[in-house]
Amino acid sequence: MTEAAVELLARHGIGGATLAGIGRAAGYSRGLVTQRFGSKAGLLRHVLKHASQEWLRRLETAVGDQVGLEALQAALDTQVGFIREAPNDVRAMYLLSFQSIDPGAEYRPNVSEVHRRQRETVARWIREGQSRGLVSAEADPDQLAAYFCAAALGLVFHWLVNPAFGLEPAAAEMKAELAGRLQVPRPATRRRQPPPLSPSRSRT
Repeated sequence: MTEAAVELLARHGIGGATLAGIGRAAGYSRGLVTQRFGSKAGLLRHVLKHASQEWLRRLETAVGDQVGLEALQAALDTQVGFIREAPNDVRAMYLLSFQSIDPGAEYRPNVSEVHRRQRETVARWIREGQSRGLVSAEADPDQLAAYFCAAALGLVFHWLVNPAFGLEPAAAEMKAELAGRLQVPRPATRRRQPPPLSPSRSRT
């Protein structure tokens, strides 16, 4: 049922993903779908949770023990890979995420919680990078986490509207920007002073 819901959401949007349609696509009755999820809102919450968990699973596997810039770059690579490998899951997840701005969206708190956890995770990567001397001490983890999450969301939005959008070049540009902002400043090198003139050379 979850796969059928994701497929219908990706093809027909929230309005076209009816309980009856999902039941037919999955080979079940509408009554069984309603019995399992309670309502369409309950089904949408379930789909959002399913897609978000799949994204987090991929992210945790890719990032592993990396911190700082390496963790952020791995996260971007994972996002691009998720889009390429499971576009319907991505479309369903972000369709529901964007729909949550509707004041009447019952799953709005779910989306807000996912975003909060993402920002906290990114800020933790940056702080751990700072503690290991891999990230500039001047970097603000919370501010950079907000920037990173917003920019990554923007990449997905551009792809959703225009599938021909260059994800890989945009992600590469973002990596370069992050590298410049997180890089630990190199200590200034002292210029070598010329040796003093010997007495014999100073008279000539």
